[in-house]
Amino acid sequence: MTRSVRSTVQGESTLSKFLAARLVKYIQRGGAEQPRKAPTNLTEREEEILRLIARGSRDREIAEQLYISESTVKKHVQNVLRKLQARNRVEAVSYLDPGNRL
Repeated sequence: MTRSVRSTVQGESTLSKFLAARLVKYIQRGGAEQPRKAPTNLTEREEEILRLIARGSRDREIAEQLYISESTVKKHVQNVLRKLQARNRVEAVSYLDPGNRL
């Protein structure tokens, strides 16, 4: 976690090994055949949480970093998945460009 925090402070994007592996599998299965434009109806907080997920942060870590409860993070994640019509976090993260922007 310390390495992720340092990387984030330095403006680097990090992705957990778990999410990276799932993202590769998703792309290999053809899940990213047609580029999709992300809806712009995510709130600032939802976008922020999506970027933290892309960096490999877990719900508890996101909650601590944003000074909100873990259940609030989970609700935001549910909203992100619904708005992006994503089946899982990896699919939602696939909407981000290399700079972690929608």
